[in-house]
Amino acid sequence: RKRQEEEEAERKRQEEAEAERKRQEEEAEAERKRQEEAEAERKRQEEAEAERKRQEEEEAERQRQEAEKRRQEEEEERKRQEAEAERQRQEAEAERKRQEEEAERQRLEQEEAERKRLAEEERQRQEAAEAERQRLAEIEAERLRAEEAAETERKRAEEEERQRQEALAAEKKRQEEEAERQRQEAERRAQEEAEARRKAEEEERLRLEAAEAERVRLAEIERQRQEAEVVEAKRREEEAERKRQEEA
Repeated sequence: RKRQEEEEAERKRQEEAEAERKRQEEEAEAERKRQEEAEAERKRQEEAEAERKRQEEEEAERQRQEAEKRRQEEEEERKRQEAEAERQRQEAEAERKRQEEEAERQRLEQEEAERKRLAEEERQRQEAAEAERQRLAEIEAERLRAEEAAETERKRAEEEERQRQEALAAEKKRQEEEAERQRQEAERRAQEEAEARRKAEEEERLRLEAAEAERVRLAEIERQRQEAEVVEAKRREEEAERKRQEEA
């Protein structure tokens, strides 16, 4: 009985030892699986982290390319605006030169017309003076002829000579008075013509001064417009730079 009890006790001990061994093996297997799962989870997290970094790098690269594209587009737009501003400036400069040339052409035409008018007046004055000289010469010739006739006629009658001499003296006085009147009239016309020329020159001077003032005013307007365009372009560039920095 004791032997059987000992054998039974030995059998139970061995069963318990076997059960303990199996339990330890199961725990070891469970620990191995847990470690494998932990390793798999670690690898999955590493892969996920690598994927996240890759996506972040791709997103950063995409944003960089988009920012570069926007910068290039803004640079092209700025260049276009500068080219447009330069074109407008050149057109304004060409228009200004055209207006100046037109004003100069009109001034030269007016000067030429005034020169021709004065030349025509001078020609007419000289013709009138020449006609007056010829008339006075004819009068003088007539007077000489009358004197010669009077000399031949003097012997014929003293009374007729006296009367003729009085008539000649009266005619001479009348002619001298007429000549003096005509001389004064010519001087008056000459003074009036000189005054007209002076007024025309004064009007031309005032017109040129007004044209110069207008040209200076237009140049000032053009300068202010260009300064405004420069300020506006600078403001746009700063605004574009601010937006680009905000987007970045």
